[in-house]
Amino acid sequence: MFEILEKDYSLFIREDNGKKIGVLTLKDDDVYKSVYELNDDELFFLSTFSNIDDLVSEDTAISVLYNKENKEYVAEIKQKTTIGEYNDQVVWNTVKSSSGSDFMEAVENLDRSLANNNSNSKRTR
Repeated sequence: MFEILEKDYSLFIREDNGKKIGVLTLKDDDVYKSVYELNDDELFFLSTFSNIDDLVSEDTAISVLYNKENKEYVAEIKQKTTIGEYNDQVVWNTVKSSSGSDFMEAVENLDRSLANNNSNSKRTR
């Protein structure tokens, strides 16, 4: 299903009012050309990656895109922040990133990296 990412779409999943929502978007500069909302069945894969699944919230999201130049998928954890004079602009900053030769490998690598971070932070306490 996520082969569409190779056609310049990106996947973005976050939580809204306690429910995970996901969209595939195609943008040209800052203009959205296509938006496809995923149903619950299409988001089910996320439950197999507990470290990512636990992080996804209204302020933390996962994004996956395909880097044509490097021919690899890039999975990122993004943190929501607001900017602007009136804090009226939402920006999603990347806080963690991993890549892989296919969609699942990129997400697995990100999940594993988060697990390693969790393990290291527990040891230093």
